[in-house]
Amino acid sequence: MRNGRGKIRQDNFTRSDWLKYLVFLAPQALRRAIRYSQIFLFPKESRWKEIRELNLIETNRFSEFIDACLILQEEHRKLENFIKTIESELKRITPMETLVYASLFAFKHLVFNQGQQALRPELLDIHQADKNRDYFQRMTDAINQILMSKLKKSSDKDFCISERIIGESLRKHMAPLLFPSPRTALAANKSLTNLNAFERLVGAYLHFNDFMGKTISWFCFDDDYDIRFEGEKLIIFPQ
Repeated sequence: MRNGRGKIRQDNFTRSDWLKYLVFLAPQALRRAIRYSQIFLFPKESRWKEIRELNLIETNRFSEFIDACLILQEEHRKLENFIKTIESELKRITPMETLVYASLFAFKHLVFNQGQQALRPELLDIHQADKNRDYFQRMTDAINQILMSKLKKSSDKDFCISERIIGESLRKHMAPLLFPSPRTALAANKSLTNLNAFERLVGAYLHFNDFMGKTISWFCFDDDYDIRFEGEKLIIFPQ
């Protein structure tokens, strides 16, 4: 079934009767197909709708598995919507201005910490260094996702960048924070609001990536993990 990982998601034909047979004759095979394809993360696909319409009254174990899929599907939807909500707060800033806030964020959370270790190497701990590298990678992955999302929603005029546009972006969004003064207090507050939204957006992507990289990965691709319910709470645990 690994080789057919994507086949269950194809829409060239419909075979609801085939799915009914699989539920009773080869439930583990169907379960693996659902896991490997991650089809439950795409609730609008016709094949998932057919699976949801199956009569599972006599197949309690498979019904429990579908319940787990629905819980993960809902968590996935919430995390995606949370990202969209924060992105809407930054919808007025351009890709160029997004880079400005990415650089401010990187200096505040990444460059400064790395620089402190470089200045005082005696404080460097090898285990902490490994954690720092992982932290750096996770942060840069999240920033890259933010930039890619912004680029996908940009228009052609957003890419007409000149030295004047770069200078105006830096003066408007970065200078008030780096060189604060009473005259630029209002602009600084606006920049801080945007930076705060950018920081929350990075956090939202980190949460989403952690969910996909651990919970979904364990559930879908690691046969050493199984599920159980404690009340309505789903537990994914190593066997």
